[in-house]
Amino acid sequence: MAVTAKELRERRAKLIADARKINDEKAVDGVLGGEDQAHFDKIMEQAGALAQQAKQIELLEQAEASLGDPINDPPPRNAPRERNRGGDDGAEMVAVRAPRGVEYVQERAGERGQKNYREAFRRFLASGASALNDGEYAALRSSDDSQGGYLVASEQFAGGLLKTLDDVLYIRQWATVYTVRQSKSLGIRTRHAKMSTFAWGNELEAPTADTALKFGKRSLTPHPMTGEIVVSRDLMNMAVMSPEMIVQEEMARNAGEVMEDAYLLGSGASQPLGLFVASDDGIPTSRDVSTDNTSSAITADGLKNCYWSLKAGHRQNARWMFHRDAMKMISKLKHGDGHYMLQVGLAQDGGFDRLLGLPVAESERVPNTFTSGLYVGLLGDFRHYTIVDGLDMDMQRLDELHARTNQVGFIGRLKTDGAPTLSEAFARVKLG
Repeated sequence: MAVTAKELRERRAKLIADARKINDEKAVDGVLGGEDQAHFDKIMEQAGALAQQAKQIELLEQAEASLGDPINDPPPRNAPRERNRGGDDGAEMVAVRAPRGVEYVQERAGERGQKNYREAFRRFLASGASALNDGEYAALRSSDDSQGGYLVASEQFAGGLLKTLDDVLYIRQWATVYTVRQSKSLGIRTRHAKMSTFAWGNELEAPTADTALKFGKRSLTPHPMTGEIVVSRDLMNMAVMSPEMIVQEEMARNAGEVMEDAYLLGSGASQPLGLFVASDDGIPTSRDVSTDNTSSAITADGLKNCYWSLKAGHRQNARWMFHRDAMKMISKLKHGDGHYMLQVGLAQDGGFDRLLGLPVAESERVPNTFTSGLYVGLLGDFRHYTIVDGLDMDMQRLDELHARTNQVGFIGRLKTDGAPTLSEAFARVKLG
């Protein structure tokens, strides 16, 4: 019988309990001997691997649950709620991300979401440009590349791929996401200072004019990121899964790592501005917290300083994010009463560990070089990281290039941008 994600998380919890026992019984002044340290590290590596396996199994369980969906119209894996009854009149609909939440809602489709366009694009994915007539090919074409040109994906295909990315990337699950049909700039308002004008008095007193409130405007423009996936022709011809679903899943997996890199470490130049990049346009150095951390390690007091650097309103929805190397270090930290700071999460908690009462997410993209002055973690209300996605995704099918291996290639240009929009909602963990 196949192992479940719940079973893997329970095994992980037991391994972490074993590691804690070793640390409690063998550590002298918080330091383990060489053999005990090696044993501890091995257990923590196994626990980290189980966490990754559990996440992978959850994705497989979701994909398997969708295998019975109709081939000609694969919906997002979590059926979206209709914002209104707009589809009852026969209008084509597309599922797009609702701002301020991970919920997807049905919107009326544009020109690239109409039935004829969708059907033509599906034939292109399944059989190539030869399956299109001249009029259909001209309608889908976006450029005259020497290898046959890029075609613009249907809005439903692009929306489904973005939905899959939301399932894979923590930041996209928590961020505020806007979806635009054309990859044009979207002005996002940012607040640099609060207003300070209200005061007590009687009804006849004139109010004081505010001079403190300051808003800025940041322009987010979905930038193209290009990649290629290669899919077996036999897999494309399987009756149980549509070509559309196969390409969506593979492209999301391929693009996910690059997007997460950018959301965390991007320069902001023709790519998203990352959370770990010090910038006055995002999170400035004033939001770095290093007090009580050493030059090579995170400390319990350092984490508490970071926690209290966020105002209560932001802490209510805040989450920690660390690399697994930092998690291994944090797993040894204790409160003054001897209790461990890190509480292992089980399935009923959504699988997230908790640190100082707040959920903790692991990412391999978080910086993990433990040297003086470097970032090693983050605490923040990720709703104040804004992402703008474009539905005008370009696709190219390569039939001949991989013919010898019975495969077909797909080049995709997915368009997105992102940046922090309220710096005070974040605090970076920095070494001393």
